[in-house]
Amino acid sequence: MPTISARTTTVTLFQGEDFDRELELRKALEAAAVNADNPRRLGDSQTVRQAAEAYDEFVAEAAERGVKVALRSVKRSVWRELVAKHPPRPDNESDASWGFNEEGMADDLVPLSVLTGDEFRNQQDVDDFLDDLSDADYSALYSAAVRLNQAQGPDPKVSLSSRLALTGDETSQQPTRLG
Repeated sequence: MPTISARTTTVTLFQGEDFDRELELRKALEAAAVNADNPRRLGDSQTVRQAAEAYDEFVAEAAERGVKVALRSVKRSVWRELVAKHPPRPDNESDASWGFNEEGMADDLVPLSVLTGDEFRNQQDVDDFLDDLSDADYSALYSAAVRLNQAQGPDPKVSLSSRLALTGDETSQQPTRLG
């Protein structure tokens, strides 16, 4: 009988002032892109390239300082129990679209999804850590946990490289959307 490993992902939570600095650098990149000579060929703009490199460098450094939280999907039976326990609230469009009460689901799903091990020795360590998080950081973990349990996996037959359009001076065009 084949076995399958639970899906896993790691969410990096930025520390302290890294959050503000990332936003500042992203805004600088967006401003450079708006002011670029040719917005269809942003890669040719030295200002845009420098802003992008500064952003990428900072994010890589901040990620090293960040707290990494490993998550895993829950078993199908557990997911179904959670969905049954948290039915959509009446007249709540968001709940209706997801098929469950988002607020209640978050409080149960995230603690079940955090992997114990090096960072967290037991469930009490997980609970204490989660209680200290901001709502935004908790939401980042929740979003990742929902994706692990609901997102379809990649199609092994899809080739994204075949969708890329070649561009050059003669054929400058908008890049092909990959999604």
